[in-house]
Amino acid sequence: MKDLLPILKTLRASKLGPLLLALQVAITFTVLVNAIFMIVEKQQMIARDSGIAQAQIFRVVANQPFAEDEYEARLNEAIAGIGALSAVEAVSYLSSVPYAGWGAIDEVTKRPEDRKETWAATYMADAKVLETLGLTLVLGETFSQAEELTVAYEAQAQPSELVITQALAELLYPDDWQQALGKTIYLTQVPHHVKGIVERMHAPWGVWHASEMSVLKPVREAGKVLTLVVRAKPEQLAEARTQVRDYLIATPKRHIDYMESVDELKARTYERENAALNTLWMVVLALSFVTAFGIFGQARFAILKRRKQIGVRRALGASRWHVLRYFLMENALITCLGVFIGVVLAILLNEYTITRFELNPIPSSYFAFGALACLIIGQLAVLFPAAQACRVSPAIATRSV
Repeated sequence: MKDLLPILKTLRASKLGPLLLALQVAITFTVLVNAIFMIVEKQQMIARDSGIAQAQIFRVVANQPFAEDEYEARLNEAIAGIGALSAVEAVSYLSSVPYAGWGAIDEVTKRPEDRKETWAATYMADAKVLETLGLTLVLGETFSQAEELTVAYEAQAQPSELVITQALAELLYPDDWQQALGKTIYLTQVPHHVKGIVERMHAPWGVWHASEMSVLKPVREAGKVLTLVVRAKPEQLAEARTQVRDYLIATPKRHIDYMESVDELKARTYERENAALNTLWMVVLALSFVTAFGIFGQARFAILKRRKQIGVRRALGASRWHVLRYFLMENALITCLGVFIGVVLAILLNEYTITRFELNPIPSSYFAFGALACLIIGQLAVLFPAAQACRVSPAIATRSV
């Protein structure tokens, strides 16, 4: 610690260079902490479990080239025919699937006169959809065949039994989410009875703020469009898709609009987010490199400027370790000043993002990580110039002007 006072005197005598370097460290710290936090948040969002047996499931959307009075019978026929294919484990009517990008939503309230408590994605499905999707029922029961209703249109508006996600139950009944079972809740003022609660089912939109809020109701809409979800047998997804396509197009005038796996839908949904992640990583790496280069340049300039001072210290008995320690400690002090300024800037920037973009506050552990990262970057950047200073010959340095 005896080097501390000489270091402070040196920094006070030459304020501009160290101050600019501290400001560069502060900016790096601010961007680093906020960028890493945003990266982690986005990665967690992308990695969220959809709640279904995603690797085995694909959706099919096709037309129904039949008379209106045949729609229901032809829907049943398609489900039975696809279910009998050798590579298919299960098939159900389902109005949409997670990550599809389109679907139905409803306002959710506990009483019809209440204001909206949240939005929820509404899936219309048949009675065996939980089995087809591989959803995990944590409380209550699944639908019975007797509860299944088939309508020509406006399936979303039909009162029915309901299976909801645990996240929705926790929002409606925060003190005890299990109280939601057996209750009547209202979807856009239409009463529904909660019969079961599943662990999770993702909404059709990847970045939607209520993506964990979903409901399933045993109501099918038999119309011009055939919307099915197919679960392939393990390791037979490609074969199942081929068999389903061949089965459907065997019907005259039928065309398939969409046939995509949930994995493909998820990848497409998060294309922009993954691109943003790559950009953030590039910013973090580039800024870290620029900061390290700035520290390297400042340290090298300081060493060249103080060759005579270094030589005098070496002639008076200072070891190479003493010289190395001096410059490492000097850099650590400048970095700590920059981190202190950066903490203030990072908090202000985070407050702005919370207000403007509804992001979460940054945990204190990120500030500790950012400070440690900046300190390591600074010490590594100054290590080479400091090592050069250690090799300055006392005789040559004391003769130089």
